[in-house]
Amino acid sequence: MASPKPGFKEINRVTWNLGYFAGIDQLARQYNWSAVEKATVKRHAFEHILDKVAEAKDEIRRLEKAIERIEAACRFGAGASLSEGTAGSASVNNLKAALQPFDGWVVSILETDFSLLHVVHNPETAYNRINGLRESFANLWRDRQQDQYAFANRPEYFDV
Repeated sequence: MASPKPGFKEINRVTWNLGYFAGIDQLARQYNWSAVEKATVKRHAFEHILDKVAEAKDEIRRLEKAIERIEAACRFGAGASLSEGTAGSASVNNLKAALQPFDGWVVSILETDFSLLHVVHNPETAYNRINGLRESFANLWRDRQQDQYAFANRPEYFDV
């Protein structure tokens, strides 16, 4: 008699809670998968992760284009007339507009990182990273406010 096979919901629940590979290992033991069945499921997991890797590569390309727009806006602003440096000037507005997609792609690549941490490691690893960054950025922001210096670096606050 063949052993029962888990349904999609069961596979999803276990891999969500444990990450892909620990989840696959647990399911393989629980449902007595053959080596071929386990290897097939792991291959599908790697293929699924490759989709997220492709997304990350696209995000990085877009991030590079966005930072080039910021650089161009800064170069333009640095060479502009004195009246172009005021808060509402075209050069400042150009820089603000260039910053928006950069910020969006930074957040997007962070989401991709958290997703990969979740499936490759486990949800706790992703959760800890998110909470760790929250604390690290709060400490950095506090120091920047205290020092009144927007570009203060505190790499010791970040576990990288």
